Amino acid sequence: MPRMIHMRRAFPALRPSRKGFAHYLPDGCSPDAPKRPDRSRRISYPRWLQRHAAALCVLLALLTWGATAWGQVTVQAPRDVAEIARPIPLESAPDDRLETRIRQTFSHIEAFRGIQVDVTDGVVRLSGAAERASAAQRAEELASRFEGVAHVVNDVQAQAELERRLAPALRRLGELWDSLLASLPILGVALAVLLAFAVLSRLLLRWDWLWERMGAGLLLRNILRNLTATLVIIAGVLLALQLLDLTALVGAVIGAAGLFGLALGFAFRDVAENYLSGMLLGLRSPFGIGDYVAVGDLEGSVLRLTSRELILITLDGNHVRIPNAEVFKSTIINYMRNPLRRFGIEVGVGTGEDLRRVQELGCAALAAMKGVMEDPPPVMFVESLGEYNVIVRFHGWVDQRRYDFLKVRSEAKRILKAALDEEGVAMPMPMRDILVRRPEQAEAEAVTPPPTKPVAKPSGKPPVKDEARKADVSREEHIDKQIRDELATSSEENLLQGQKEVGKKHSS
Repeated sequence: MPRMIHMRRAFPALRPSRKGFAHYLPDGCSPDAPKRPDRSRRISYPRWLQRHAAALCVLLALLTWGATAWGQVTVQAPRDVAEIARPIPLESAPDDRLETRIRQTFSHIEAFRGIQVDVTDGVVRLSGAAERASAAQRAEELASRFEGVAHVVNDVQAQAELERRLAPALRRLGELWDSLLASLPILGVALAVLLAFAVLSRLLLRWDWLWERMGAGLLLRNILRNLTATLVIIAGVLLALQLLDLTALVGAVIGAAGLFGLALGFAFRDVAENYLSGMLLGLRSPFGIGDYVAVGDLEGSVLRLTSRELILITLDGNHVRIPNAEVFKSTIINYMRNPLRRFGIEVGVGTGEDLRRVQELGCAALAAMKGVMEDPPPVMFVESLGEYNVIVRFHGWVDQRRYDFLKVRSEAKRILKAALDEEGVAMPMPMRDILVRRPEQAEAEAVTPPPTKPVAKPSGKPPVKDEARKADVSREEHIDKQIRDELATSSEENLLQGQKEVGKKHSS
């Protein structure tokens, strides 16, 4: 109570007002109570302090609270650091309990059963022997993860004895052998199913009647047979895996096969390109065995078409192998697809010759020749007019099924030259005339008659028509014979048809 009285004296604003509402005051301090004698001297304060005393009290309280909170924060940081760095009490992890816990854990791991554990003051010492050095390292990592372990000393030695090293492997092999013996019945059934499907695929490969009834070509038949046999084998493998309860392995195998196929596709891109080109060439059949073709700058008779290359035999008897991709991209000329083939011979006659007479002589000589077809008949075209001669071109047709084209063209050149020479047709060499005229020579030339054309003298040789009828233009069979011998002795694949018809189609 005296403290309250002193506070009212110190702060007049806290004094109870005689006017207005009544203030609650302790007993003996009411306004109507008798005044006590003033034992102390009354102190007076400035008026501004008396007016703002309440505000100052609130401000002082806020400052006091802030200082207290700041002191708590600043003092708390070193307390946390000290708590982290404090030593581990022994009661938190007794050595015997920790040792027992680690031993129990190691006992459930087969690789750690030979490891001894000893714990002293939180330091774990591992000793003994392990099958492998990796097992000792894993044991150290596992022991360091237990709560209360301060340090791990790894004194585990890897076993060097061959017998102890082989014991786990032999035990594992024994387990595999036991499981294999237990699954022998179902394994036998799966093998029987796989063998049955393999036999079925072999039968489909040898069954040509179905594919021949379909009218498919040789290459298409091979593709269909191989595709059908592959599908049958895949079905057998899937059924066998289903019996062995290994269907989950199918997805992994298919994924691995896809990646492997992609890698092989990039690695053997040229091989795959040649194979696809060979398939397309076999389906299109732009040539057959024995056909004389030109592929780019190479010419020869077709021997065989494999899945990788086209093999030609040149007129010199050489074998030329052209990759299928190059054949597929190149321009192919087949001279044998149409048995009728035209040849052409260019001749340069003098500028003073009668071209109609030259045409009659040349066409008559070619028409009388053996090997040149009468229908269509031989013809002549004027190609160009030169300074010293006129270029004409004779054409005739040959039936390649009966006559050799190269022989006919060669004999036609010889017969045509002989016929023109016999009739005195000039075939001048390249030359140029230079005339130098003088006045007196010009008058003499004006009265001199022009030179007459020399008359051809009989040479005593047989007529040209008789030679033309006796010309040897028979077809050469040595290339066809080489092709037949090669096909008979070689077992290499051939994607072309008509292997047994080589040479027969030309013998009629």
